[in-house]
Amino acid sequence: MERAKTIVAEIGEERCVFYNVFAPFSFLRSGAETVGLSDEQVMAHIRKDRNAVMCALDVIAQSSALLAELLITEAGCDGIYYCMQGGEYGRFLPEEYRAVITPGDLYVLEHANRFSDHNILHMCGWAGSRNQLSIWQDYPAKVVNWAVFVESLSLEDGRYFVGGCATLGGVETHWDENTRQKLIYTGSKEELQSYTRDLILNHGKCGMLLGGDCTIDAKLDWERIRWVVEAARSI
Repeated sequence: MERAKTIVAEIGEERCVFYNVFAPFSFLRSGAETVGLSDEQVMAHIRKDRNAVMCALDVIAQSSALLAELLITEAGCDGIYYCMQGGEYGRFLPEEYRAVITPGDLYVLEHANRFSDHNILHMCGWAGSRNQLSIWQDYPAKVVNWAVFVESLSLEDGRYFVGGCATLGGVETHWDENTRQKLIYTGSKEELQSYTRDLILNHGKCGMLLGGDCTIDAKLDWERIRWVVEAARSI
């Protein structure tokens, strides 16, 4: 909360602020990791005692919902950037995900929607693995973001997939410690600006927010982001 308040105080009058809140299943997995449980062991617990895990997810969802509420009402954020994970192929069947994970997902998102009309749904492709996007397709958010290149779903096609919601993304930012070869990291100014203009013209300005498919490497030269902004403002 203190961190969010500081960010809003510094830049909130000039631009919108959205704070990243992970879905309950992501918090469960990261918490399990801190006590020595592997991802495989977490999934084994779900198979063995679904109800116990769902009880844990309910508790986490209540805390996450409160966090979302306070970020908006007290810290002054315009909304949350709500991160979905765990939807990759091979982890859950769609009906399993909807039965076990979706209730916690929606508890937090619907609570956040009570306090802001501008929440963003991030369908995370952080691991470079394709997700079963349809399990999140009906989640109620004003803006939807996904990894365009990981999912092979363009912004133009994706806006129909998400039912006409505003779409956020278009710039491939996935990276690891060994490879940073995407256009945002290696392209020339001319290449980046040409790509940006084409992206906007292909989609149209209405309902489009330029952004990355996931986290941008903090080591990126900010001048590259300025190039993208400059090209967008030229249209």
